[in-house]
Amino acid sequence: MTMNENHPEKITLELPADLYYALRNEAMRQSIDLPGFVRQKIDLKPSEVRSLSQLPLSEILARTLPAQSEDRLNFFG
Repeated sequence: MTMNENHPEKITLELPADLYYALRNEAMRQSIDLPGFVRQKIDLKPSEVRSLSQLPLSEILARTLPAQSEDRLNFFG
């Protein structure tokens, strides 16, 4: 599947056959072309929020660890 309609970038996705047919059938049910349906499902633009890999360790821990201290014990435990 090539998603290059009216877009300067060309993106090619290689999908397992069962996933391709499931997406295609859902797009047909909604009367949308497959590239348009996939564009609805994924964001092709870079996110404004930095990914976790770009954050300092303290920020990663603050975002991912449970807030309650009891939950933290279970998280590591």
